[in-house]
Amino acid sequence: MINITLTGNLVKDPELRFSQAGKAWMFARVAGDTGKNKEGIPNAPVFIDIKLWNEIAENVATSLRKGMRIVVTGELINEVYEKDGQKISNLTIRAHEVSPSLRYATVEVIATPKDVASNNGFDEVE
Repeated sequence: MINITLTGNLVKDPELRFSQAGKAWMFARVAGDTGKNKEGIPNAPVFIDIKLWNEIAENVATSLRKGMRIVVTGELINEVYEKDGQKISNLTIRAHEVSPSLRYATVEVIATPKDVASNNGFDEVE
C-alpha cells in the first residue's frame, strides 16, 4: 500500500451519492499545480481523482466547494479498466483524511455529533 498526501483545488462542487445499501460515497477531482518550466511558463496542472466513502464523503459534501484548496491523505490505487478494447490505467486516491488548506484561508471547525460522542481524543468544548 502506498500512502500519499496531495494539495490541490477542487475542480467542481462535491456531489454526494448513495449506494443501493445506503452507504454515502463520492468521487472528487483535484487539480494540482506542477510549477513552471525553465522558461517560466506554467506547466499543465495534474488532475487526480479522489474516492470518498461514508462520513468523510458526507462531511466533504457539506463543507467544501469548487475551487477550494484542500489537503488529501490516502491510499494511492491504480484502477485498470478496458474501454473500446484498450486498457486504461487511472491513478486514484482512496481518501482517509480531507481538510481545507489553511495556507490562504481560515475555517471554523464544527464537530459532527458522532465526533462529539466519541471525543476523538479532544477535550470537550463548552
